[in-house]
Amino acid sequence: MTKLEELTALFVNEINDFKNDIEKLENINNQLNDTKIKMDLSEYKTIIFSHQKEMASHLKANEAPLKSI
Repeated sequence: MTKLEELTALFVNEINDFKNDIEKLENINNQLNDTKIKMDLSEYKTIIFSHQKEMASHLKANEAPLKSI
């Protein structure tokens, strides 16, 4: 095999490997796009509900002095 044929064979192999790697990356990308992520918001809901109750009690406490003005 001549040097040119060796380089051509090497180049073809590299191109095929690159193509295979691109296909693998496309498959991974498709899998990532299809993946659904669901967050557990129950802890945040509890904190927000508690904060809302606290804010409501502050508003009630501030209403009485404002009515007397």
